Amino acid sequence: MTEPFSELCLAFGGIDAALDNTGWVPLTPWIPSGPALLDYLNRNSSFIPPGYDPVFLQPLKANTQRLADNIYALYETRLNLGWPEAFAFSRTVMHSDGLLGAASAWSDPRSRAAVQRFEAVVSDIFESFITKTSSPVFQRLNISRKLPPLVTFGSEPELGPCTIKVDDIQKFCLPLGTQESPLLDISVVTQPAGYASLPLLWGIIGHEAGGHAVTHAVPGLAAELKELLAALPGISGQGTQFWGEWADEAAADVYGLLNIGPSFALSLGAWLTMCHKEKKIENTATIVSGIVIDLHPAELLRMYVVKGAINALSNLTSRGTWLTAIQQAIDTASVGIADIEINFGDSLNPEIWPLADARKDAELVGRTIVTQRMAALGHYSIQDIETWDDADEAVAIKVRDEALLGHRLTGFGADPAQLIAGATMALSTDHKWFDTLNTRLSEALDECYRIDKVFKGWPP
Repeated sequence: MTEPFSELCLAFGGIDAALDNTGWVPLTPWIPSGPALLDYLNRNSSFIPPGYDPVFLQPLKANTQRLADNIYALYETRLNLGWPEAFAFSRTVMHSDGLLGAASAWSDPRSRAAVQRFEAVVSDIFESFITKTSSPVFQRLNISRKLPPLVTFGSEPELGPCTIKVDDIQKFCLPLGTQESPLLDISVVTQPAGYASLPLLWGIIGHEAGGHAVTHAVPGLAAELKELLAALPGISGQGTQFWGEWADEAAADVYGLLNIGPSFALSLGAWLTMCHKEKKIENTATIVSGIVIDLHPAELLRMYVVKGAINALSNLTSRGTWLTAIQQAIDTASVGIADIEINFGDSLNPEIWPLADARKDAELVGRTIVTQRMAALGHYSIQDIETWDDADEAVAIKVRDEALLGHRLTGFGADPAQLIAGATMALSTDHKWFDTLNTRLSEALDECYRIDKVFKGWPP
């Protein structure tokens, strides 16, 4: 039997089908217009959960012309910056497609079950940080009143899972100068349609729902993280140009880990490896005209960030075992990689950032995000609010053991994050369990959705 990371890579070997752009049709009429967007919403949004109608759907309908104008303006801006047309189109239309999809995903009975499972995962992860916590800071900020993100399977396949953040939604839709509006104060998490029947790939959703959606639900947190990492003592000279820009994405990985546990690190690494045609994790970062193009850390460094975060978990007895597993995964993924290549527009002549320095930076960043007390969090660390501990691990192991016996995964109180963690643990023992585990996990997420306190099994 191969080691766990390699088993996950083998299990995710068919991911190409989920990433195939053939047949992808965006929801956004092109060139976008307010009347066309409004017509789409009027025809396709009748089953949106009731709580979201006044704060999401109705203000969205009232601002479709502003959304259309801003989407097209962003597209033209990206073309003027030299983006390839297809790339500029897909990366821009994801914003409007996410909003249209979040409103309409509930209306098609053929895909509704997958939407509900997806929502069960996203709702639980969001609530784990926001409404389940007893943190005084969240009580003071009334954060617990925020609704979980809406979901859709609408991403361009090659884009993969992504979040349309609250900040961006309000910027695209609401009049300039609108501040802290209760309208459209909801993130949207979206995945490609090919992921709909494969909940074992949803572990990386912790990055979206527990990371971006949570970070941007807490006033000032994203900005404070950026400021913190931009001037973090101990960062290498080359790292100083990146970590502030990478702060939001690095924190999203760490927050995902805190909710789904260390199996998230293995799943993320396997997904990053297998989502490329070359089946090779990337080790590049690009700067054009002084702008960091990809706000995610170089992919190999993302694995070191989560390793650093695991090392900072204070209530997990199995931490050492997991650190060995993630280092083994990194060693497997990084064969032949000795540095991070910084591309300043000439990919044939990159600047070299020694991996020894870059990995130290990444592990330091991971530890810091877990342990740093943040003003936006009332001077608590994020680990004080939500973490993966021995109790979570025990439930995930129970899920793993039941899964490997071929049993159903319902009836013993596992939440969606624990279900995904346990199923991933089971899959990492033998990739041939992939189809069976997807079926069992889907059944368990159906039950989670039926008892979700926000959605209450909608529609009735």
